[in-house]
Formats: sequence, C-alpha cells, structure tokens
Amino acid sequence: MQEAASRAVEANPNDDAGYFILARWHNDIASLPSFMKTIVRLVFGSSLKGSFDTAVQCCNKAIELNAKSLVNRVELGRAYTGLRDLQKAKCAYAGAIDLPVDDVNGALYKQLALDDIDRIDRGVPVGSLRRPWWAIGGD
Repeated sequence: MQEAASRAVEANPNDDAGYFILARWHNDIASLPSFMKTIVRLVFGSSLKGSFDTAVQCCNKAIELNAKSLVNRVELGRAYTGLRDLQKAKCAYAGAIDLPVDDVNGALYKQLALDDIDRIDRGVPVGSLRRPWWAIGGD
C-alpha cells in the first residue's frame, strides 16, 4: 500500500488522496504492536517503518490540497493521538465534524472523531492509544 500511494503522489502530487493513504499507512503501521512487526520481519524479510510524525506531514499536505476533506482531518487527529498530543488531536477532530460526509468512509471517520472527542473530554484513552482505527463506537 505504501509503494502504491507513493507512486500515486509522484504521478499526481496535487491529489490529496495519495497523501491520505500514505498518512493512513503510517498511522496503522506505527500503531502495530512490536511483536507484530517482528512477525512481519520474520515472515516477509522486511521491516515496517511507519511513523506518526510522517503521518502528520502527509495529513497536512492532504489538507493543504483539499481542506474540505473530512477524512484528511480525522487521519491527522489519529496521528496526534498516536503522538499523545490530545489537544492537537481534538482540534483536528473538531475541524472535521462539520465537514460534509461524502461516503461511508467519511461517515465512519466522522464517528471516530466524535468518539475520540468524547473520550478526550472524559479523560479516557483514545484512538491509537485505545483501539485500532476501525473499532469505533462504545467503550
């Protein structure tokens, strides 16, 4: 996925989707437990090097290219939760919730933002600190 998204960015650096996919990949890989990364290295002979900092950079570029994309802003919030900067995460999420929902992915991401804002306000673990990105709703 990382290679395909990188090629997409090279082919069209003005399309936010490639940067969003790169950010998502970095968030997901950085969120993996180290034992899972070790298994990948042993089975596939390569290591996964995702980083929340790189995810932030990719999200910021995606937002620069498409400021009205809800998923770009929520992915930025996910990166900030991974970095344990909950105030920046809450700001990113808050900036997303009033944006239009274009598809089912947008609806899921909007719910993730609402869930994480609620968790931040209640002082309970959020996002990458709490659960995988797809496990939304409930505690």
